[in-house]
Amino acid sequence: MRELILNNFWLKTFSLVLAVMIWLAIRGNIRSDGVNSQNPFRWPSKDQFSRPIILNTSLNDQQAYIVEPASVMLKVQGDSDALNKLDPNEIRVSVTLSNVINPRGAFPVIVEGLPRNITMQQVWPSHVHVEPAKAQ
Repeated sequence: MRELILNNFWLKTFSLVLAVMIWLAIRGNIRSDGVNSQNPFRWPSKDQFSRPIILNTSLNDQQAYIVEPASVMLKVQGDSDALNKLDPNEIRVSVTLSNVINPRGAFPVIVEGLPRNITMQQVWPSHVHVEPAKAQ
């Protein structure tokens, strides 16, 4: 029994440490409750989803803009019946540029269209970077 343990002891110890590190990395990814966690082993959540950003500009503004990121993650709270009836496509996420003279920089994200029995818990990111697109 002693020979079984002590034969290649450092190699066995290194393998054990490496296995524990891999296990911790996988466990941390699966149990992560981060908003941007993209875990393929978890069922889709009804209380968090991604929505694209709509730019609200003035009618005569023909400028193209670059928005980074192009979508935000929303986390909502409500009873299970309300969450089951919730259609994420009804929720609008926008950035208003209509009253801005030089639309460049960080702008707050506005969320509209939530039903009364659903409350917003988190919008990530809460601000997006907007800048005019360069002409080609």
